[in-house]
Amino acid sequence: MATVLVVDDEWDIRELLVDTLLDAGLEVIEAGDGETALERVVNDHPDLVLLDVWMPGVDGFEVLGKLRANPQTKNIPVVILTAMPASEGEKAGLDMGVTHYLSKPWEPGAVEATIRVALRESGISIKGLSEDEDNLEAGADNVDLNSSSTHIGMQGAMARLRSGRKKKGAITNEDGQEIQVITTGEKLTTLEQKMGGGLPFGTVNLAVGAASSGKSILCQHLAYGALDSGYGVAFFSSEHTPESLANQMASVGLDINRYFSRQKITVYPVPEVTEGEDAATLLNRLSQAIEGLSRGAQFIVVDSITDLAGSCPEQAVIGFFSACRRLGNKGRTIFVAVHSYAFGSEMFSRLRTLCDGYLTLGSEQVRGKNVRTLEVNKINTTELNRDNSVAFVVEPNIGMRLIPLNKSKA
Repeated sequence: MATVLVVDDEWDIRELLVDTLLDAGLEVIEAGDGETALERVVNDHPDLVLLDVWMPGVDGFEVLGKLRANPQTKNIPVVILTAMPASEGEKAGLDMGVTHYLSKPWEPGAVEATIRVALRESGISIKGLSEDEDNLEAGADNVDLNSSSTHIGMQGAMARLRSGRKKKGAITNEDGQEIQVITTGEKLTTLEQKMGGGLPFGTVNLAVGAASSGKSILCQHLAYGALDSGYGVAFFSSEHTPESLANQMASVGLDINRYFSRQKITVYPVPEVTEGEDAATLLNRLSQAIEGLSRGAQFIVVDSITDLAGSCPEQAVIGFFSACRRLGNKGRTIFVAVHSYAFGSEMFSRLRTLCDGYLTLGSEQVRGKNVRTLEVNKINTTELNRDNSVAFVVEPNIGMRLIPLNKSKA
């Protein structure tokens, strides 16, 4: 049976959490301050730590830092449960290796559900899970994404992706250091300049826009650029098969057929939610599949999570992006697209804080022609508010063609 260490300086909250987790079939130990928590981790070896942040003396972030600095405790999953607003602490916690971040007051069932997910992600079986949940593993050779109409067997396919030589896709920063980036294959150089040269390796990026605003074509340009630079690509699509994606990209001048033959790109469907299926479970399976990809999948595209994530509780969505964060910390570059109607403004604000890059797309009619706009709001954790926009049209055999922004405003 899994053991959870509950750490909170307020005894009434701690008592409520202990009772909740005992009822869920978990062993529970507790600590009322950070120093005691560190001692209990060393002495009692819990499977997971449920940790408050605002505590007198040694606070939660100090506890987390010491756990991660100790080789014997660095891999223990930690779930933050705190009154600190997500806008202030969520990204910092995830960057330090927090598994999930919950805010007080919490929704009924949220703590238990989050701990179950965190334990399962760590490969720990707990009492009360259904057989399907208990058998779900995160390895690339074992993860299947299932719906009534979709079955993805990873079967080690991504293990065949080869990293290749990095002839392109690198820039020199202000300190003279060479850093790897995902570009558009020199097709959209003005946009790349707005992004500081491209999407830096090891970042999580989100593109938000209405239908037909250009999210998918942007995903395709970036995937083409990654392939052109010699990087392996995993492309999760909500509408394309490998054949239809290749045909679509070829129609806009982005021929990737040769990369399929070299096993440099693999295409997987994003699961569809159908009647009787739980969207949160499918989203968790998607995140596990992404985490289970081989190292050859250096650039990961998810286009899009709208239908799946839009049907999930907020915590499931945060859990998905937490998994992406962990991969970003390991050097993967991830680009996710979502429609602007999928979430409310507060959720988008949280996601903007969590992600290293945040782009918004829109469209407008100018002189009878549909012109689309792309704004780079944030890149490589830096917020941008000037000289960060481009306008473009999508044309056959060309794809995205950038046009002067001032003309689009005429």
